[in-house]
Amino acid sequence: MLTKKDKEILRFLEVNKSISLQQATTLFFKGLYISACRRLKQLEQRGYLYSYVSEYNKHAAYYYDKRPLSSHDLIILDLYAELVKIGAKIFKFKACFQDNNGLSYLNGMVKPDAYFEFDLKDNNDGVIYTYYIFVEIDYTHFTSKDKITMYKKMFRDGVMKDECNGAFPIILILRPTENDHRCKSDEVNIIYADMDLKNVNLIQILP
Repeated sequence: MLTKKDKEILRFLEVNKSISLQQATTLFFKGLYISACRRLKQLEQRGYLYSYVSEYNKHAAYYYDKRPLSSHDLIILDLYAELVKIGAKIFKFKACFQDNNGLSYLNGMVKPDAYFEFDLKDNNDGVIYTYYIFVEIDYTHFTSKDKITMYKKMFRDGVMKDECNGAFPIILILRPTENDHRCKSDEVNIIYADMDLKNVNLIQILP
């Protein structure tokens, strides 16, 4: 018999296609890795889930009904889980792998990998701030200057202004390397973070 938590996991998979064991541990099992491992294995044995291993970090992952997510897309869900872990209250999440995600701007010239809206308490002043973030995953290629230029055009054209209460989303770029060229801009906020997400809280340094 499926529990309430089982149904929540299956609903998550229905929308997001896959989930890693580490992500499930954070999102559904309050950090209890062994409990997550045992329950997901049981669901697999009962035919509700299928398992595979991510090429990127060799972590176990599970999917439901359709083909599993790529390593590129699982990194987006790693970010989702990490934001929850640091206390973010996510109220809007769109990702490139979701059906009808709406992540297309300027007649298809800009397609972010993901978009987040969430509230997060600042570690210094204790104030809860609302964040709007576009995400680029530089797994197989780097986000180009041309794409950053198109984000600037979105800013100048007022795209997202109504949706983001007059602001423009932070552009968060996740990369596996540090010694590479990184774009800067006086018009839009660009943050580079490591793909292991240890410094993802850099978003809190922005005004």
